[in-house]
Amino acid sequence: MRYAVVALCILALILFLKWQFPYAANSESDQMHMVYLVMLLALVGRGIMHSKRHELSQNIKYACIWLGIILLIVTAYSFRDVLTNNRVIAELVPQRATIANDGSMTFRRREDGHFYIEAKVNNMPILFMVDTGASDIVLSPDDAKQAGISVDTLNFSRMYQTANGVVKGASVRLASLRVGNIHIADIPASVNGAPMEHSLLGMRFLSELTSYKVEGGTLTLVP
Repeated sequence: MRYAVVALCILALILFLKWQFPYAANSESDQMHMVYLVMLLALVGRGIMHSKRHELSQNIKYACIWLGIILLIVTAYSFRDVLTNNRVIAELVPQRATIANDGSMTFRRREDGHFYIEAKVNNMPILFMVDTGASDIVLSPDDAKQAGISVDTLNFSRMYQTANGVVKGASVRLASLRVGNIHIADIPASVNGAPMEHSLLGMRFLSELTSYKVEGGTLTLVP
């Protein structure tokens, strides 16, 4: 029973986080972090459940503790809009912005040297990599489906010159693109014909801003 409780709590936590952040474990680095945290959580849970192994009441108590931990995470997510303005959260989750009093947003550079931004496309969360070398907003096929775009019906007739050669893409229009306090309606974009590790926020998006700058390890967007 003890191990079943620990396993169920960990599984519930993983499923909840994956449901809320579907792109969170796309990269190899993120996947390794997730494996490490799950192993750490399992070891901590195993230690707790061993502490009073012959008392049923203690097992129930520890099960309640684990439930409380999960509820705490759910509560924290409920206040995510407040927390995302916090600098500590922005350091831990670089794709989330630190929003200044003037409305400008600052993003931290990730370990791979790129800037990533969590945006909502047609009200669905999508993780983008900022690419000033890309002229367009480019969605991967998987992210396009996540945003409600019927990829199978698109006409992949546009040709794009990239660092990896010429690729095909399809023109689309996004009903809504939201990054923090920036909201752009009916903006042109494209869907890549081949799988991509990350969708791209190119100059089509950056040109909609008043200004943007990269300074040190931060990217600042001014609406």
